[in-house]
Amino acid sequence: DDWSKIFPGRPVKNIEKYRSEEFQVKGTGVWLHYFQPPTDFVPGDESCKDKPLLSFDFDYIVPGIHQYAPWTPRAWRHTDAPYILREDLSWDDWFAPQRKHAAEIVERYIRFNPMMERRAKCSLPNPEFSLGMHIRHGDK
Repeated sequence: DDWSKIFPGRPVKNIEKYRSEEFQVKGTGVWLHYFQPPTDFVPGDESCKDKPLLSFDFDYIVPGIHQYAPWTPRAWRHTDAPYILREDLSWDDWFAPQRKHAAEIVERYIRFNPMMERRAKCSLPNPEFSLGMHIRHGDK
C-alpha cells in the first residue's frame, strides 16, 4: 500500500517494549468545564500502571485514521479512498450512516456536566431544541 494510505491497527502487546515514564498534566482541564469525563480514568491510577501509552506520528492521524480508517465517521467525502468517495450515492444517502455512527459515539462518550445541563434547560426549555457542540479541526 501507498504509505499515505496507512492507518494504525489494534495495538499489539509487547511487554519487552514497555518502559516506565511519568507525565505532568498541566492546565485546568477545560473539557471538565463543560462535559463529564468520557471514562473514569485518572492519570497515575494504579490500574493503568502496566498498560502501554500509545503515541502516533501525525501521518497516522492525518491522512491515516482521518481519511482511510473504515471505522471513522466522516463529515465529508473528499478523499482518494473509493469506499469513502461513493459517488454512486446521493449526499443524504452517504451522510446517513456517517451521522448515525457519529451520534452513537457522541451518545456513548460525551455528556454535558450537571452545570451545563441546568444552563441548557434554562435557555432551551423546549425539549425539541438541543444544545450543539462544534469541534474545530485542531481540537480533536
